[in-house]
Amino acid sequence: MSVEDVNSRILMTADFDVNTEDAEVEIKPMAMPVPNESTNMDIIVRNMALSNLDDVVLELYQINGGISEKIFDQELKLRGGEELLLPMSWQAPDDPADTKLKAVIKDGGENLCSDEQDIIAKADIDIPEAGIVFEGRNRMLITGTAVNNGDIAAA
Repeated sequence: MSVEDVNSRILMTADFDVNTEDAEVEIKPMAMPVPNESTNMDIIVRNMALSNLDDVVLELYQINGGISEKIFDQELKLRGGEELLLPMSWQAPDDPADTKLKAVIKDGGENLCSDEQDIIAKADIDIPEAGIVFEGRNRMLITGTAVNNGDIAAA
């Protein structure tokens, strides 16, 4: 896009290539997954160009422990400027720590765009009650309750 100021007038031109393929994909933040349970998620695909995107493919990968596995794919057709919301369900692995989800839009062999979502799973330990009982001069007994409010087992 270019802008010029000639005699206090602003001239503006927009440079568009109607044949350009341009897309965006976004994995929306999701609820923290519980190991081996399904959680709902949304993926948004946008055609950022003026031309149609015909027969592009959305591929969803789960990356866990450095291993990438395709878990979903779907062919899409999007008109110029169209946005598509794809609700889906994803089952968390046994250990969701260090897991990523990656969405890729492909046209033939070409990657048009991608997005990654890190799955943050952690143990969150709270101690809601604790007590100390002194038993003599050199001994005390400490009691309490620990609760894991996190998503994975505490180590």
